[in-house]
Amino acid sequence: MPNFSPPAHPTNTKHKPRCFWTTTPTARPRRHKHTSISNQQETMTASVSKLNQWLYSGLLFATILIYRMMNVLILDTQFDPDEYWQTLEPAYCLAFSTEHNCAFTWEWTRRMETRGGSKPYLGWIEEALQGPVRSFVPILPTYFLYKILKMAHFDTTWMIAKAPLLLNAVIVAAPIDFAVFHISKFAFGRKTETRQGLFHKVENWALLASITNWFNGYALVRTYSNSMETSLLAIGMAILCPELFGSFQDTAEFKVRLIARIAFLLGGVSVVIRFTALAAWVPMGLIICARRKSLRSSFYYLWHLCILPGLAGVIFGCIVDRIFYGFWAIPFLGSFHFNVLLGM
Repeated sequence: MPNFSPPAHPTNTKHKPRCFWTTTPTARPRRHKHTSISNQQETMTASVSKLNQWLYSGLLFATILIYRMMNVLILDTQFDPDEYWQTLEPAYCLAFSTEHNCAFTWEWTRRMETRGGSKPYLGWIEEALQGPVRSFVPILPTYFLYKILKMAHFDTTWMIAKAPLLLNAVIVAAPIDFAVFHISKFAFGRKTETRQGLFHKVENWALLASITNWFNGYALVRTYSNSMETSLLAIGMAILCPELFGSFQDTAEFKVRLIARIAFLLGGVSVVIRFTALAAWVPMGLIICARRKSLRSSFYYLWHLCILPGLAGVIFGCIVDRIFYGFWAIPFLGSFHFNVLLGM
């Protein structure tokens, strides 16, 4: 019978042509999907963690605010005449000047005495030194509050008496308590961040000490001019925590955060309120500059972070006093002259 078996394959494959689909592909690095997925998960986790921190901070501030408002409602005493003469009386006189007769105290009406011809005249510096000792900057919130109450025909006796204290709970007392919490967390919280539990956090104990302090509860919501100064200092220091307590890797050598500039702007405003605020802001600025890596970076921060924003805050305060006084008064110089040079 004929043999129909297929022919044997040739043993010599030396000259056998190779098809393009049989060629060995070049080795290429493979992109692992697990790496990209893990990076996305880390980004999402960081975003969620940051959102949770913001929500926690907002809830905490709201709780402190409610506490300080309750503090105002149960406060029904007088502590010192300055809580009226430094804020309430001048704000009331400005807002209701056409309806009631008001008189400002000597701190607002102090002017340079008439001079004889024998003594040298030093110009605007002498006028400022012997001029008013109180700035209109800290009474602006109360003044605008009174104007709103007047326009809304809601200027009842209770609102005139209590509304400024409630306003101080919002812009003075609650921010100070929250700033104490934030500063403590940034300065000491890294040492205890691995500990679990409510009572193992330094910032929680600091907040508890602030809100349970009897003098804070008695005087912090009152309408003193230095209450606003204290609030500006606490807020500014809380903003500057990365520069004061952070590592050198947290901030660039020649890049100043905008919000840090705002902090020293608030510092300039607080100096306008009382010149003694320099005792806090000057050392704080020097510490920040001294923590820089190079001398050039220190001078850069000194000029761009401390001097320029602080000077802008002082100019803003002087413009406010120019509008309300009607002339260029520099009350912090008048306060320096009266309290330091005259020793009164």
